[in-house]
Order: sequence, then structure tokens, then C-alpha cells
Amino acid sequence: MKNLKSISTFLLTLMLSASLFAGGVIKIKSVQTDSGEISKNIIYVQDGKIRVESNDDGEKSIVIIDQQKAVMIIIDPSDESYMILTEKDFNRFIDQIKLQKEKMLAQIPEEQREAMSKMFDQQMQQRKNEPKIEYKKMGNESFNGYDCEVYHGFKLDEKIDETWIASWEDMKLKDEYVKVFKGMEKFFQKMADSMGEFGQMMESDFDSEMFDKGFPVKTIEYEDGSPVSTETIEEVEEKDLPPSLFEAPKNMTKKDAFEM
Repeated sequence: MKNLKSISTFLLTLMLSASLFAGGVIKIKSVQTDSGEISKNIIYVQDGKIRVESNDDGEKSIVIIDQQKAVMIIIDPSDESYMILTEKDFNRFIDQIKLQKEKMLAQIPEEQREAMSKMFDQQMQQRKNEPKIEYKKMGNESFNGYDCEVYHGFKLDEKIDETWIASWEDMKLKDEYVKVFKGMEKFFQKMADSMGEFGQMMESDFDSEMFDKGFPVKTIEYEDGSPVSTETIEEVEEKDLPPSLFEAPKNMTKKDAFEM
């Protein structure tokens, strides 16, 4: 998770993965518009737990969510290490940001500190007040055999994305699976609430009501009016998975998430 936007995208793919029954594997392809670079993500789900393996710019990362325990495990295969995050850790996150801000201000001349502090506060307020994405239905299209509703997302007048959503009925998934996704949404909401104003910034890029309509099988993201990436669902497979896949790796080193 490199930034808040990637967390929102991560949540979106989690919503999709949670709809499987017992165990399952979802393969997602992402293509960068300019370079044509392709990255593949694999999502595993079983017993209310999620594991996401991402490969971004050649860097592999793994995130595991245990909804019942309200725990997130972040694994760094390149460093052979992992971190475990709980609700208390997200509270610590706020303290760490405030501490780093104080250290930064202490290193600049006293006469500039007040102005710099105000600038930080203004940036925070601006991010909190950023408008949410508003989705407009543009029509219906078929994609990969699914009858989809096509939505365009806008922030004010700027297009943010285009999303193809397949209905639950078309996917032949039971209504009870929607409850699993909403449970995952609540997990992230709880984490966001524990982060106070920082958590509010995470919420602005996500419209949970879209998942009442179905789930996305194709998404095109835009920046400055031009498409930058396209993400599509390649394969969905149901299978039993080993419980160890959703646990902290025993052969790696546990690290403190807030070591500076």
C-alpha cells in the first residue's frame, strides 16, 4: 500500500474477493496506459480472511486481513519480514505523525515555525474537504460475458474512473455473500475511525454504495482527463486453501510497524 488511493483500490478488490463461498482465488490484471506495463495481482479468500499478493513495479507485497480478529498483516518478501497492525496500532500511527511534525518544525528557524505549522494544518483540512467521487450511470455494455452497468466517476467536473459493474444475479452469487463484503467495509471503517482526521482522508476516494449494485469486473482510472490504467478480472476459481496462507509467516522476521 503505497498511498491512500492504493488503499481505496485495495478495498475495492477486497470487496470483490469476499463474495466467494468457502475458498477461492481471483486473478486481476492491471495495464498502465503509457508504458503498457502489466502487473498481476492474486487474491485468496477463505473463512472470512483475505490475502492479496500485489506486484507493483517489480516489488511484491502481501497483505492479509483477518476480519474477525480485526488484524492486518503486511508482508515484505524482499526483506523477509512482516508487520501486524491492529486498531491500537492505527492510533499509534497518529502519534507518530504528530511526533514527526514536531521534529520537522524543530529543525527550522523559530520565526518560520508558525507559518509552516499553519501550512500543514491547511493541507490536512484541504484533504479532508476533498469531494467524494460521484458516479453517473452511462449505459449498459457486455464485458467478458457479463451484462454490466457502466458508471463514470467524477470529482466535481473531473473524470476519475470508468467502471463496469456486473450484477450479483448475473454472477450467480448468493445474497448472503454481500454481507461478507459489508463486514470487510466495516473493518476498514473501524480502522479509519481510529485514525481520526487522518482516517477521514482515506474515506474520500471510496463510494461503498456502488457495491450494492454488484461488483466491478473492469475499471479504467483517469488523471488530468486521460486514462492511466485499466484493471480487469481475469479469473475466479473456487478451491480449498491451506489455513497457513492467511497467517503470519513463521520463517520471516516480525518488525514494529512504527520503527523510524
